[in-house]
Amino acid sequence: MSELGFDTVYRYRSVSVDTLMEISTASFFASKPEFFNDPFDCGLQWLESSDEELREHLLYLDKDVNEEQLNELRDVSLSFQKTVSDEISNLGVTCFTTDPLQPLMWAHYADCHRGLCIGYAREGILANEKHFKSVKYDRPKKVTLNAIQLFRDSLESLSQALDNIVFRKLPEWSYENEWRLMVMRPEDRVISLNSTVESVTFGLKCPLKDINQVLNILRLHYFTGITKFYKVVIDENGDLTRKSIEIPKKEFT
Repeated sequence: MSELGFDTVYRYRSVSVDTLMEISTASFFASKPEFFNDPFDCGLQWLESSDEELREHLLYLDKDVNEEQLNELRDVSLSFQKTVSDEISNLGVTCFTTDPLQPLMWAHYADCHRGLCIGYAREGILANEKHFKSVKYDRPKKVTLNAIQLFRDSLESLSQALDNIVFRKLPEWSYENEWRLMVMRPEDRVISLNSTVESVTFGLKCPLKDINQVLNILRLHYFTGITKFYKVVIDENGDLTRKSIEIPKKEFT
């Protein structure tokens, strides 16, 4: 067990061509924030800098305070806002959870329990430790930034502001126990692992034909014990639990 308290992270998925490709190639795609289901996720608003703030910043830079300098600083501020906003809208994020048995996650992200849940070894997905972090559920509905203030602060402050935008969500989403992997460059959005997926858990209502299709794709990994397969069932207490799948070779179609 790692110092974080878990070794495996999971992605809930519907059964689709894209999902089958993810499983067979041990890869996944980092989505742009515009495709998230939470309209507040990764959103921000820029505070308009007052003339007084602009003047103070010019004095801070030891420059003359005149209309020309004010207009130039205002243009630089707007350009900076656009650059940061574009960076955020174009970054890639892959979402994981530490819980493979969350009923709401199965309903929202795995086709109403008809899909599956892919398990990945945590160490296998870390392209950059700094950009794999847990989500904090203390985000206000309105997140604001001030360009002039960021100018005066360090790059570390800009990095912290980015973390506050990407790795914070509203409290209502806390049941997800989410971890996020963030990539900044568009060319890095397809993330490939050095090893196969660790496990596949089929939902409570996942059709047998879909189960067999996935098992056929990964039968070599299944029979060598590299990838584990589970089926969600309801236990005697009425809770979701996972039952290991044991299927002889002759049952593969």
